[in-house]
Amino acid sequence: ERLLQGSGARLDSSRAAMEMLQQSPWLGVGLGCYGKAYPAFRPGPAVFYLAHNVWAEVAAETGLGGVLLLAVGVAALITLPPHV
Repeated sequence: ERLLQGSGARLDSSRAAMEMLQQSPWLGVGLGCYGKAYPAFRPGPAVFYLAHNVWAEVAAETGLGGVLLLAVGVAALITLPPHV
């Protein structure tokens, strides 16, 4: 259906990710398990295997610790001096 496409569906999948994080903030639902956990948070015909948002998916799958590690990694990449 057209309703399941576009930004509305992406927003819904990101909201599901945030609900997963709220339910399991420290460890998440498990690395690579977003798609398996999705139906419990959004029952219906549409199933998303990805959150379509890296930060939301990392948060849902790995919890706050994973988000912290991702943020540290991104910050390190941004602040490294360029190679000549």
